[in-house]
Amino acid sequence: MSAPAMSSAMARRIAVLSLGLLGASAQDDTNNTFTVSPSLLLEEPLCGYSKRNIDEDPLRRHCLRQCILGPDGIVHPYFDEWEEYCRDTAGMMDWDPECSSYLCCLFGCEVWGGDSTQCLSEDPTERYNFLQATIAAIQRLWLFWAMS
Repeated sequence: MSAPAMSSAMARRIAVLSLGLLGASAQDDTNNTFTVSPSLLLEEPLCGYSKRNIDEDPLRRHCLRQCILGPDGIVHPYFDEWEEYCRDTAGMMDWDPECSSYLCCLFGCEVWGGDSTQCLSEDPTERYNFLQATIAAIQRLWLFWAMS
């Protein structure tokens, strides 16, 4: 069975949404404008790239725990980098306490399910799987909402 053909309007909405998520500015058919600082597209991540998993890279973990206010008033690492670090390290026994506080508080909010018990779980594997699955499901809902 082949995938259904994508209309050009649908392809344009996906492209516009992608541009918005990546930091460019564009306008879709409903006159929604997505704008994020263009510097997000041009700058390397504060802690660089690595082929190693974050749980095997103590230097990158240390780097991502920092909070540096640059001369331009921009905080590094970007929040998205820090949040990804928190999700990716959720399976570690010594999970960063700030990550635990932030993500478990977030999952305690009604919008994110209203139950932080699984996030507070002592089992790192269970916690990691829960966070990854839930965040993926929410991202699919946002994409569906943006496409409709």
